[in-house]
Formats: sequence, structure tokens, C-alpha cells
Amino acid sequence: MKFGYLRVSDHLEEYQAVRSQMLELIEDDRFLFEDIRSKEYDRKNYGFLCGMLRAGDVLYVDSLDSLGRTPEQMALEWVHLREEICVDVVTLSKELPLDSRHFKELGPVGKEMEDLMLRILMYVSGVQRRKQQEGKLKQETGADTKHFGRPPLQLDWELFHKTAQRWADGEIGVQEACDITGSARSSWYKYAKEAGYVRGNKRTRKS
Repeated sequence: MKFGYLRVSDHLEEYQAVRSQMLELIEDDRFLFEDIRSKEYDRKNYGFLCGMLRAGDVLYVDSLDSLGRTPEQMALEWVHLREEICVDVVTLSKELPLDSRHFKELGPVGKEMEDLMLRILMYVSGVQRRKQQEGKLKQETGADTKHFGRPPLQLDWELFHKTAQRWADGEIGVQEACDITGSARSSWYKYAKEAGYVRGNKRTRKS
């Protein structure tokens, strides 16, 4: 049997077009189920529909995101429908049209393509989850404040100025100065120059 499922949105013209296309495919509006798109992601009718599906049926959905809120949920629901209930799934979205029957027709190659699609969905979901966690951590720690330019060098600045003067006076070499302050050579030259220390010139530190 053929079933249809779509989530009703505010875009009435788009909804009517998809609904008409779906009715042509399933040929019986009694097997068309709808839920309203909402922040709560309430899909009561979808749950009722899944209870009616049997192996060999075909389920048409308006888009992949009707199967789940996140890419991971979409992937898991696709696997549930395909491998546990054993139905074919067809999405009517122009952006991402999918048809599990085509995967089956391609044999092992189609199976690899289907698995790749699912892995991509899981990967995208993982990336989104990490970004959300990083954003939450930044908010909690106050690390979301933007800083422009080079980050400040984490040094004991009193020790830096004393060592820089010794280096400028020729008492020690740059490597010894870096060892004393814990600075890298590139950072040492940059900060020494900015502070007014020049090798061979005494007492050149900026006030």
C-alpha cells in the first residue's frame, strides 16, 4: 500500500502543491496523514501512521526533516522505516529528493550510497551538537566576547623588562632571554621591539 505524510507549514501554496502531488501518488486521501509544523515538533498523526505501515508499503513524505528534528533523528528514523518496518521511503522535496527504491535497484552500489547518506546526516548532526556545546560553554564562561588582534603574551612582565634590558645591553643572548622568560624567539623579538628594547642600545625602554 501507499501512504503519505506531510507537515503543514504557513506556506499555503507550497503545501497545496505538495499535497496534490502526494494524493496523485497514493490515490486515496484516507492514507494521507498530516501534522502541523510547530516548535514542539508534535507528530501524533505520524505515530498513528507508523502503526499502520507493513513490510512492502511505500511511504511518501514531503521532506526529510519530517522524519526528525535533527539530522541524526532523520537518519535513525530512516533506518527504522527501512530496516525494521521494511517499507520504502520517498521524499518529494525538490532540494533533496530521495527514493529508497532506487537504492535497492542499484544493488550493492545503492546500499553504499544509502549508507553514505546516513553517515553524512550523522556527521552533520555531530557538528551541530559540538557547535551548540561550544556556544553554551562560551556563554557560561564569558568567553564569547570577541577579541581583535594578537592575543596578549602570557609573561611575567616585570621579569620580561629586566631581561629585555639585559639583552639590549648585550649581557645575555636571545636564547637565554627566551629561556628566562619562557618566550618563543618570534614573540620575543616582536614584544621587545614594541617595548622599545633594541640590541646594542642602552636604556631605550619606552616610558
